[in-house]
Amino acid sequence: MERPALKRLLEDITKGKVDIVVVYKVDRLTPSLMDFARIVETFDKQGISFVSVTQFRRCRNGHRDAAHFRIES
Repeated sequence: MERPALKRLLEDITKGKVDIVVVYKVDRLTPSLMDFARIVETFDKQGISFVSVTQFRRCRNGHRDAAHFRIES
């Protein structure tokens, strides 16, 4: 991941500075499905809620709104 802003976000998450991450679409976070899986794993470990406004949300308690999740190619 050669994205300085994403690296800063992940650093801030590990420092406890972030509670929730909101993006318009998942591919705005990362276009790589493999990277996305790693990022979501980090979110889960840190208790971070994740919302993709047009696709899905995953809350701190692990529940996700799967009906709104789809990966577009």
